[in-house]
Amino acid sequence: MKLLLCILGIALITGQVYCHEGWKEKAAECKKELEITEEKLDKSDPKFKCFLACMLEKFGVLVGDKLDEDKFVQMKLKMYSDVTDAEAKIKECAVKGNAESDKCEVVAVAKDCVREQLGAPNWKGKKDDDKNE
Repeated sequence: MKLLLCILGIALITGQVYCHEGWKEKAAECKKELEITEEKLDKSDPKFKCFLACMLEKFGVLVGDKLDEDKFVQMKLKMYSDVTDAEAKIKECAVKGNAESDKCEVVAVAKDCVREQLGAPNWKGKKDDDKNE
């Protein structure tokens, strides 16, 4: 259960397969700030976008209402290091996200763009669709 929460809480947000130190505390802070009572948010829930934004703020990837493009690229490259031109495409997605005015939309647009441009993330050498978790 902890592994699943870690992957859901961090990997979807930051693109990191490992659990960043302090992620649980940051997730709890974001849930409290956003008044989220559900243990698990559905990705279609509007609160999910803002939860992602909050987590990226806590990790210094979202500053104010905009993504720090370099940090966003570094974070996402960990998932797409085997993809040709990944860095340039991720940067384009950060710019596209930063064109939005709402920070929740900034993160959602950038995240969706990366997924559209680069496909499923590479988790420990397997594509997302190949995972059996």
